[in-house]
Amino acid sequence: MLPAPREKVRSIVATITRQPVASLPDDAAIDLTPHWDSLAQLDILASVEQEFGLMIGPEQAVELTTLAALITFVQQHAR
Repeated sequence: MLPAPREKVRSIVATITRQPVASLPDDAAIDLTPHWDSLAQLDILASVEQEFGLMIGPEQAVELTTLAALITFVQQHAR
């Protein structure tokens, strides 16, 4: 069974920020989570686009700076 979008997004963020998934807090966010800086953000957005077949525009990208926002976006827009 494929992981739910929520778990896949958590996994992407955890992998890129080099953290165990279990230790990634629900309120993880850019600049508040170790190793989640602007470069990691670009990797996260690119990985989410690729994994879910999405296009994230610049207007959306500036809003997707928390784990919760990423999960909500994927749940609303994934095919």
